[in-house]
This record gives sequence, structure tokens and C-alpha cells, in this order.
Amino acid sequence: MSTSDLSVYNSFKMKTSVILGIAQMVMGLVIKGFNSLYFKKMIDLKHEVIPQMLLLICMFGYMDLLIIIKWNTDWVGMGESSRAPSIVN
Repeated sequence: MSTSDLSVYNSFKMKTSVILGIAQMVMGLVIKGFNSLYFKKMIDLKHEVIPQMLLLICMFGYMDLLIIIKWNTDWVGMGESSRAPSIVN
């Protein structure tokens, strides 16, 4: 049995990359919204930017929120196993 923490580091890297990727996509949508306002293309803002932002935040923003809550919760003494639950389950 190896005492390597490789799986912990890989999980941390994966979750961090998901959070940064979602942040990058949100920033892209914000810039697209500013471009729509600048060029006075309100139909693009109403029918592209706002629905895309809502879908992105509702689906992936919630997952990011769960990851951050899981990282910031002290799981010691919180039940039978004292292990953090899986986000997938």
C-alpha cells in the first residue's frame, strides 16, 4: 500500500481547473455583453448573452459553489466516517 497523495493532488488540480475554466467562460460572456451594448445590438444581448449566462451560472456555477463549500467545511467529527462526501454523489 502506497501512502502517496497523488490522488488528492489530482483531484485538487481537476477542481481548480474547473473553477478557473468557468470563471474564464463567464468573463468571455461579460465581454460579449459589453460588446453588444457598445455596438447597440440589444437582440444579441437579450437572446444570446443573458440565456447563456443563466445556463452557465445555473449549471456550472452551482457545481463551483459546491466545490468551494466542500473545501471550506471542517469535516472532522461530522458523523460516522468524518470524510468529505463526493460531489458527484
